[in-house]
Amino acid sequence: MLALAIAMLSLSAGTAAASGWLPSVNVSAVNSGATSSDVSAQDVAVDGQGNAVAVWVQSGEAGSEAVESATRPAGGPWSGPVEISDPGEEPLWLQVVANPAGDAAVVWVGYGSGSQLIVRAATRPAGGAWSEPVELSDPESDADEPRIAIDEQGTVTAIWTAGELNGYGVVEAATRPAGGDWGEPVELSDGLASQPQVAVDPQGEVTAVWTLLDTARDDGVIQSKTRPAAGEWSPEAVDVSGAGALASEPTIAVDAQGDATAVWGRRDIPAPNGFLTFVQTAQRVDGVWSTPFTLSNEDGLAGDVDVTVDPQGNATAIWFYWGTARFVQVRSRTAAGTWGQTATLSKKSGSLEPQEGELQVVADADGDVTALWGSWAAPNLIVRSAHLEVGGTWSTPLTLSAPGSYSLWPQMAVAPQGYVTAVWSGRQGTSQAVRSRVFDPVAPELGEVTIPASGMVGEPVAMSVDPFDLWSPVATTWDFGDGGTAAGARVEHCFGSPGERTVTVTGTDLAANATSTTRTITIAPDPSPPIGIAPCGGALPPDPPRPPASQPPGAEPAPLPVAPPACVVPKLAGKTLKAAKRSIKAANCKVGLVRKPKWLQGAGRRALVVKSSNPKAGASPANGKVHLELRPKS
Repeated sequence: MLALAIAMLSLSAGTAAASGWLPSVNVSAVNSGATSSDVSAQDVAVDGQGNAVAVWVQSGEAGSEAVESATRPAGGPWSGPVEISDPGEEPLWLQVVANPAGDAAVVWVGYGSGSQLIVRAATRPAGGAWSEPVELSDPESDADEPRIAIDEQGTVTAIWTAGELNGYGVVEAATRPAGGDWGEPVELSDGLASQPQVAVDPQGEVTAVWTLLDTARDDGVIQSKTRPAAGEWSPEAVDVSGAGALASEPTIAVDAQGDATAVWGRRDIPAPNGFLTFVQTAQRVDGVWSTPFTLSNEDGLAGDVDVTVDPQGNATAIWFYWGTARFVQVRSRTAAGTWGQTATLSKKSGSLEPQEGELQVVADADGDVTALWGSWAAPNLIVRSAHLEVGGTWSTPLTLSAPGSYSLWPQMAVAPQGYVTAVWSGRQGTSQAVRSRVFDPVAPELGEVTIPASGMVGEPVAMSVDPFDLWSPVATTWDFGDGGTAAGARVEHCFGSPGERTVTVTGTDLAANATSTTRTITIAPDPSPPIGIAPCGGALPPDPPRPPASQPPGAEPAPLPVAPPACVVPKLAGKTLKAAKRSIKAANCKVGLVRKPKWLQGAGRRALVVKSSNPKAGASPANGKVHLELRPKS
């Protein structure tokens, strides 16, 4: 019995090739006869297992708009859409969040019964249904720019500006404990502010930032407040951006230890053309904010910033910069606070408009970073992405949206395993839908690799593997180490010669991730090889010509030996033995046994002639021998 070597192969035991994005799919229903705003303002969040929830604004009959949502299990398809908001709100500023357990919350702003914009929110427990929307802001006053965060226990914090239109107002916040009701809003800023952002760490401490506007309402000072889990907001805001009311567009990220990183844009008034803008950052460690540090060049226009921090505290910032050309740039910082060199992901010549926008970065649990942005490729807007593995360099940007598709408002979220889910609004012709793609960096698993430890020349050897990938089918290929290959999870292979062979089996998913493992099989010679037949069937290969004998230097090479003509038995009946021997020799044959009747053993040779030959005339014996039977000459 053949000995079997059976092994379970995990990802770490194999080798992985370059990973990539899976094909795009529709999240929303497809709108026919759509305009660019019929499906818009989408956002996406993922939980700790990679399950996703998406939200978007869907236009209905007579131009009515509603917030819709769909969910997707990790590795599975998107569900059908469900409507969350009431009709007639004309919702904007959607944001959805999810915690590791799968609890989710969504916030948006829309019209109420009058002309005021109202912030509303809905929540959903893991695996459950969305709640009825709750009005968070004062219905008698305008509200704008809502943002939201959810901690690991399910406590939700929403933040917005209230009191004036166009994003100007006092920053307010409301909190909903897990399984409870929303509390009353509290004011965070001490004056008119804009662009609030909020983030929460694993312990439940919330950090909010915003721009406290100057009197001209162009720029201001980046401020921050914090709130511990189940506690109250800090009484005094901290100025993060330093002296001078010239900052705007803050964004915030926190790590697993509760330290925070803020990034914002800053304006430089005394520039020759009126002003320049650049990107700055500060880090909060143990509750203390650092001095602002400039990330970008200061000789152009930089902005549209975003920042992400991995669980270890390493940060990556992204921004748009226009100087001699249009750039998408990134820069990373260690947890210790040291920023590396600026890297350019995209460079385009030409004027400032249209510029790259909707820039975002996310980091997974291992610290790998994915960037996403919208870009102009005449005559369409497209969605692009690049990826950075820990210790590596940024990949070449890849276009995610379909050729010829006008694609807007890209958003993305990352799971701890590194799965990135991106969504955007894609329009081709008059059809439009929310589209999605998944970045899958995880190679397939090869389970139950079954390869015999030994085999025999000429006998088919059965081999099998049980491949698995969360997101896509796995294509399995085999290399048997003797020049032979095959495809499929279960194969057979015949080895034509003895010796040790290294068998390699590889599983490749649709994202081009590949896992390989090898086994050694020892092939024994066949003790009874068939004559004239190849070990694995078919004709025997021709014998290779013998190499020429060694020659002295400069001598002509010796000719290869020429095989003698084959033996063909001549007609021998009636010939004397002597004449028969001459004919046999002339036919390139040899004389074999000679038989004559016993009663003629003493007769003279000339008295006998050939009675018959074996083989008969015309045959070609393999050994070239011709046997004779004699009779008396008549």
